[in-house]
Amino acid sequence: MSWNRSFSALFTLVLLGVGLPRVAWAEADRDRAAARSAADAGGDAFDQGRYGEALELFSRAEQLVHAPPHLLFMARSDEKLGKLVDARENYLKIVKEKLPANAPAAFKRAQSDAEAEVSAVEARLAYVTVSVKGQDTAGALLSMDGGDLPPAMVGIPFPVDPGAHVFAAHTKTVKSSEVRVSFREGAKESVVLTLTEPIPASEQAPEVASPSQSPPTLQPQPADRSSLGAGKIVGIVSLGAGLAATGVGTYFLISSVSSRNKASDLFACDATAAGCSTTQKNQINSYDADADRARNFAIASYAVAAVGVVTGVVLLATSPSGRSSARLEPAKGLIRDFRIDAGLNWLGASGRF
Repeated sequence: MSWNRSFSALFTLVLLGVGLPRVAWAEADRDRAAARSAADAGGDAFDQGRYGEALELFSRAEQLVHAPPHLLFMARSDEKLGKLVDARENYLKIVKEKLPANAPAAFKRAQSDAEAEVSAVEARLAYVTVSVKGQDTAGALLSMDGGDLPPAMVGIPFPVDPGAHVFAAHTKTVKSSEVRVSFREGAKESVVLTLTEPIPASEQAPEVASPSQSPPTLQPQPADRSSLGAGKIVGIVSLGAGLAATGVGTYFLISSVSSRNKASDLFACDATAAGCSTTQKNQINSYDADADRARNFAIASYAVAAVGVVTGVVLLATSPSGRSSARLEPAKGLIRDFRIDAGLNWLGASGRF
């Protein structure tokens, strides 16, 4: 197989509860496996000249797990299909990405290949400048091949794929005739659209009024002084413990990502004619096992951190009174008498519709 297998573990952990880290890690493993399968199939399709299928499969892989090799083969597939504008954009995404120093070798090779290939695609792009004349040109909207374009594109050159394209312009009450232009590779053309044809009233789009609604305002209520004042001390201790656990979890997270990247780099042997040897496969499995163990330790650490941070924040927010409340003044048509209450070990809300 001629493409390179490499994936990067990229995770965002949000401390909202004990169960979230375990779910996030499980989903990451599932997504990574699915992305690997899609990219494998995409590589086969590309090698066999099925570029439309390859583009779809690498696009799915990229949606699941970001990796520059996915974008590289998306760009190459776009180029083979004559979609030069999309190809250049995917190449530029790779070129502009800031890769860390410890990025997998396959990621760095993809960026180097993109830098070498993008200039050839840019030289083949055609450019068109569309101008609009006639009535109410300031509010005119452009369309190309039936799809609307941003008004800011009027009067400035923008890239198009070589081949035939149909241009038109319209306002709420008037439109232009369609203009069809065929573009050669590297050509620069101008198109003039004239607004002369009235749009029948029955075909004019009705104006839709945007309803406005004032957001609810948060008003603090007097604190209940009867609760325990020592909650602030407990909150500081809980918050400190949570932050310490976060540091431990981050250490194991980095260790897991490092082991996973080593496995990805070593898997480059799959792209060779001989494939991976038994020794190499065992080493890959060993790195993956190390990554899984570190991941599990990170899950446990972040779970502890979640409890400590959430408890600490709640206690500090409710100190020194230990109990505070806030009332949301309702906007029209929303919940009435909405109330948030917090205490030493609880957090609640109430209201009426």
